[in-house]
Amino acid sequence: MTDYPENMTEILQTQIQAYWDNPNSQYTSIITESQLKTLTTRWYAVQKKRWVDAEEDFHILRMSAVGKPLIEMMFNKFHYEIYLSNRDLTTVHQHQRMVEGDEFEIDLAMHLLRMGFIFEDFEAGQRELNHRDVLGHTDYIVSHPEWTNGLPILFECKAIHEYHFTSNKKWIDDKYGYYSQLGLYTKLTDLPGFWFLYNKNTSEIYIKSYHSQGASKEQQEALDRLDLLITLWEMEDLTWEDCFRFCRPPEPVPEVYQGSYTNNFLIPPSMKFCNSTPYVYVLEEARNGYRKPTIYIRDYNYPEKYLDLKPDINDCINQQEDEEDA
Repeated sequence: MTDYPENMTEILQTQIQAYWDNPNSQYTSIITESQLKTLTTRWYAVQKKRWVDAEEDFHILRMSAVGKPLIEMMFNKFHYEIYLSNRDLTTVHQHQRMVEGDEFEIDLAMHLLRMGFIFEDFEAGQRELNHRDVLGHTDYIVSHPEWTNGLPILFECKAIHEYHFTSNKKWIDDKYGYYSQLGLYTKLTDLPGFWFLYNKNTSEIYIKSYHSQGASKEQQEALDRLDLLITLWEMEDLTWEDCFRFCRPPEPVPEVYQGSYTNNFLIPPSMKFCNSTPYVYVLEEARNGYRKPTIYIRDYNYPEKYLDLKPDINDCINQQEDEEDA
């Protein structure tokens, strides 16, 4: 029985990097006109989804969003109009950043074909996953006769800027939901998963294995979180206030200035771009030690009926100190 190569991540990184450095001498296959037409059709579908379908109702509950804090997901359910209004593009630059990711994903398919990768279903593109009627869509499921021993793997494409590229090479956290998303996909497909990281600034690439971070436990946790979210979603008598009973907001980050805690608290990374942030925290703008205007969290903003569940914001510092002592 054929197994995956033991050092498959290193093989993929080495071989794909060799192609990336000199694509004209390393390719093994030629793009056909039929394949190019398929990719053109896929590009049209992506842009239709972004420009046309965005004007229609949008599904909040989807696998790619499960990495977001539970309180944010439930806020969007109960405040759907706020969610929709904040989905509108605010600048052309913001739109262009998203298009860069779309372009890379389509372009990568051509490079994978030239390297000799075989797609599970090139015509269909993504594989649709379904867990309790919540959908997810993989990027690419491919195999290679040599580099994966002909067995399928899952590539999740991420086109990111220099800072995030450098940090994600070392460790991918769940600040943007990348970890939970691939955890669900690998769990439900039972395939090895890899992030195909692309540096928008330099065109560098990096292949990172999902399981390189000891991810079997996190796979199940991502699925459990999705199950909890679906259960809450389906509770007919649940109100927005009741969500605080089940969904604790992420802890604020204690601010450190010149090596000491300032008794100020910053918005946690997972909540920086969330619609619910001004509704679950008491916020105030002030200047930090460098005189830069900064949004601080002064307290949690729990509804009156659940005040007994409200955490003490100062526990964040105590927990941080305990971790440092450990």
